[in-house]
Amino acid sequence: MNSARFFQKLSVVLPLLVVCCTVAKGQPQTDYPTNDPSLNEYENLAATLLAEDIRHTYGGQDWTDSLSFSFDFVVYNKQRQEVARYHNKWNRATDEGLLSGKLNDGRVYTVRFSNLSACQGTMMIDSQEVAQAILPSALHTAYERLQNNLRWLLTPQRLLDSDVTLKIQSDTTIDGKEITPMKVIYNDSISTSTSEVLLYINSGYKNIERWRVNYDGVYREYIWRLTRRVGSFLFATRLWAEDFQTYIQLEKIKVTRVNGEEVAQGEEEGS
Repeated sequence: MNSARFFQKLSVVLPLLVVCCTVAKGQPQTDYPTNDPSLNEYENLAATLLAEDIRHTYGGQDWTDSLSFSFDFVVYNKQRQEVARYHNKWNRATDEGLLSGKLNDGRVYTVRFSNLSACQGTMMIDSQEVAQAILPSALHTAYERLQNNLRWLLTPQRLLDSDVTLKIQSDTTIDGKEITPMKVIYNDSISTSTSEVLLYINSGYKNIERWRVNYDGVYREYIWRLTRRVGSFLFATRLWAEDFQTYIQLEKIKVTRVNGEEVAQGEEEGS
């Protein structure tokens, strides 16, 4: 790792190590463990410190168990024509979730998860319940989609969650900006598709400039072009593909508490 900026943040920790070493000098050997952090431990600490900065930028200080989120994940082409739309809901306290959209033949489907983490729920297509024989496969596909959509919206706030692993990579420069790449690994035992993304973080402003994701073995980059504040949270709401042929937009964002109290609601895109 070659970023001096992160190690400067260790200035609170390093003086303590110096004091410990000074006191111990010339004294008899003891059986007490010595504090000799490895480079890997320093890198882990640097990743945590950076993640704390990112969470603060995006309102993660208010990331609590009592929140529920609702939003639309929409794909547009460069002519601003809608290609696909998925409505998403997730209650962090109860782990209930909902995904709705349209199949290729135009039929409307709704998946309700009673336990998203366990991929348990029901599915309706045009108001007809899906047969039990195909339900597990259908739920798994819907699970992948809903988790994917939630990551696009909430990754900045979730960086320090227990099911996420962070790895900082070597600094680089993009469009004249100093960028710190951070790999975000989702420790998801159910998902069989995308399990990690690479965030390109502006080292000065501690905001995310780009998002690199692997879909079916193909890496695609998205540029964060528009953000919107919803209550205390800052969400990336428009992300252009690197070739500018398509873009993803997060719309109708609503944040509520478990008791139904509305915390904040985003405006319609384009309004």
